Amino acid sequence: MAPDVYNELYQVAQTYRQTGRKRMALVYFRWWLLAETNVGQSYFQAGLTAYLELLLECEQVEFASQLLTAFGDLQLDADNSYLAGVIYSQVHDFDKAVAHYRQALALGNAKQADRFGQLGQLMLANALELSGKPNEAVVHYFAAGLNGLSDLKRLRDRQLVADYYLALDLGQSHLKLGLFDEEGNLVASRIEAV
Repeated sequence: MAPDVYNELYQVAQTYRQTGRKRMALVYFRWWLLAETNVGQSYFQAGLTAYLELLLECEQVEFASQLLTAFGDLQLDADNSYLAGVIYSQVHDFDKAVAHYRQALALGNAKQADRFGQLGQLMLANALELSGKPNEAVVHYFAAGLNGLSDLKRLRDRQLVADYYLALDLGQSHLKLGLFDEEGNLVASRIEAV
């Protein structure tokens, strides 16, 4: 096929997606994927990301997971790492989800800032908890700010973690928060502007 055909299939798929005709978009994305041969190119990565997002929207997570496995990891950026984390979480492969959420937080270059901010922390904490690591989850629920407080309480109420204590230091321009364990060790901290 001529390179223009790949581009046309992709453009039609995106047009259907943007106009809410998701079933047609899925058909054209599948044709695009079957026709595309330059899988190492950056435009392929962008197309695969769009296809994976659409599969998530259409609740076809198993197929999205299979595509991730078949094509390997997406290019290194926080948005793609976050997307892979969501996919792996939904298919209950929490170890892979944790690795991808950690990568998204470390890269911190997401187009959607919440993916490497509080939402990213919350998603990582949830994956850690579901993978049987509630003590590690505590740190990230705490980092998620107010969004994670109810989860911290839930972990404590279910006796999955020991008691933790919150310390506050209110300055003129910042609020410093520290989470301490029963022995007085600092477990996690964060600073917020006031």
